[in-house]
Amino acid sequence: MLDKKIEFFIATVETGSFSGAARKLMLSQSAVSQQINLLEEELAVKLFDRSNYRPRLTRAGEFYFKKCQELVAIYEKMNYEVKLIDSYSIRIGITGPFENHHIPFLVKLFKEKYPQIEITIIKGSFQSCKEWLNNNQIDVAFAIENDFINEPKITYEVLLQHQICAICSYEHPWAKLTKIAAQNLINQPLICLSRKFGEGFYHDFVEAFNKDKIEPNIIKEVDTLDELILSVKLNEGIGLTSREVVNEEEVAILDIINSHHHANYVIGYARDINNQFIFDFVALAKRYFNKTL
Repeated sequence: MLDKKIEFFIATVETGSFSGAARKLMLSQSAVSQQINLLEEELAVKLFDRSNYRPRLTRAGEFYFKKCQELVAIYEKMNYEVKLIDSYSIRIGITGPFENHHIPFLVKLFKEKYPQIEITIIKGSFQSCKEWLNNNQIDVAFAIENDFINEPKITYEVLLQHQICAICSYEHPWAKLTKIAAQNLINQPLICLSRKFGEGFYHDFVEAFNKDKIEPNIIKEVDTLDELILSVKLNEGIGLTSREVVNEEEVAILDIINSHHHANYVIGYARDINNQFIFDFVALAKRYFNKTL
C-alpha cells in the first residue's frame, strides 16, 4: 500500500489544488495540506510553490511527481500479477528433439523463480506453432525466424543460428565423410521437410539452393522430423537439417561447406502481450542459449 502522503501529493497535482484533492479524497482541505507539509518535512524540500493562487510544482516537485507515477505503475502491476500467480500458466510450443533436450533445463530455472506458475508443453510443427500463437492458443513458441518474420501479430528474439548439415544413412557412401561441398548435393536424391512442417523453413530450404545455384533433386517431402530421420536411416536419400536436432547414433552427419544453408532459431510471442511472466521466460531463454551454446 502506498504511503497516504504520496496519495495526497498525487491527488493535489492531478486536481491542481489542495481543495480539489480534498474533494477527490473526501477529506478536509486542512487534512490534505497537513499531509503535504509532513511530506515536505520528511524530504527536506519544497514540492509546491504556494506564492500564487494555485500551488505549482517546484523542480523538485516535478521530479518527485514523475517518480511517484512510476511507483504507482509498479505497484498496480505488482497487484495485478500477484492475483494471477496462483492460477497462471505459460503454454510453450515446441517442434522437436532440440527443445526436448533444452526445455527441461529452462523450465527448471523458471520454476526456481516462479514455482507456482504452471508450464504446459505442446508439441507441433513450425507451421502449427505459428498458427497457435496467432490464435492465442499458446504463449511462446520456438521456431525458425522465417516462420515469424512476416507475421504482424508475432514478435520474436533470435536465440542462435542453426548449423545446417547433411545427414545420410550409415549404408550410404558418404557415411565415412565429415563434410561435403554444397556442389556435391547436385543430383543427389533429397528428402526434405514439407511446407506443412513450416512455410518459412521450406522457403529458406529452397532459397538456399537457389543461392548455391543448385537445382535440388527432391524425391520425397515429409511432415515431421521423425519421418525425415527415418527415411534417411532407410537410405532413401540425403536429408538436410540442423545439427542440433540429430543424433550421430542414428545417422551420419556431414558439414556442408560453401553453402547458404542456415537458419536462425528464435522464440516468438504475441506482439501485443503485456505479461511480465512471459517476458521473463523469453529473457531467460536468451540468457540460457547464450550461455549454453
